[in-house]
Amino acid sequence: MERSRAMVSKKYLRDYNIEKFVDEKGRNRSRAVYVGGDYVFVPAVPKANKLAIVLLSVVSDLAFIGAFFMRVRAARVWYVLLPFSITMISLYILTLSAFSLLIAKEITTRYNAERIAARLAPAAFVSGALAAVSAIGLAYLLVKSPDAFIPGDYVFGLMALVVAVATALAYARFRLVKAAKVGQLSIKDEIVF
Repeated sequence: MERSRAMVSKKYLRDYNIEKFVDEKGRNRSRAVYVGGDYVFVPAVPKANKLAIVLLSVVSDLAFIGAFFMRVRAARVWYVLLPFSITMISLYILTLSAFSLLIAKEITTRYNAERIAARLAPAAFVSGALAAVSAIGLAYLLVKSPDAFIPGDYVFGLMALVVAVATALAYARFRLVKAAKVGQLSIKDEIVF
């Protein structure tokens, strides 16, 4: 039996039945048993692509953390720092989704498949967009006042670009991934990218 927190949502309530049984001590017990259909990711995601998304998310996380260890002066401007700071939330969701995709079984429950497929591409897109806005703001600041820059500002900009590029690659690779019930797949859904 695969454990899941799906019982909280009404959407997934019909995917489970309550099974009553008597344990070894003679007490009446009940447990939720998954009776819903089997779901897969379409197009099918090979192991190499799963490892690639994990690698891209880890590189993005390390670049994000590394950017805040730099001594910066110009990057303290709100239109540079605010979007980059907010990137943390979507990077967290992207990393969780990437690791969930990596450890997910090929055939899984509806809750797991829909949760992973629905979060992966939007988290990558938002992370990349916010990091790109931060890098553009830093470039504008460089053009506006180049004498205010110190070496840490250039490294901060480079890290912002690394986050933007890595998450853009993750989005490009996984924007078409969705969850589908086994038996309801069409020929075009089974294309491996």
